[in-house]
Amino acid sequence: MSAEIIDALKNTPIPTILIFAGLFFILLAFVSKVGGVIEVQPAQQKWSAPVGIALLVCGLILALNTPSETSGSNTDSTTPSVTSTAI
Repeated sequence: MSAEIIDALKNTPIPTILIFAGLFFILLAFVSKVGGVIEVQPAQQKWSAPVGIALLVCGLILALNTPSETSGSNTDSTTPSVTSTAI
């Protein structure tokens, strides 16, 4: 089971991991206990909001600046394209 989790994390893009981590930290800023397992102290809640926002912003910046893999074309970008227009 842990090998499957590691493979899933290995194949997940970094911006996606940062976005989910940021959302989780923001959630921790508003709740004091998560599932009875994670207990957040008030001092930790104060720091989890800025950390969560920073992770979320970094993840969104990386996600928006990363060129998509499917938008690539086979044309050479250094050659100018010629279009003909009928007048």
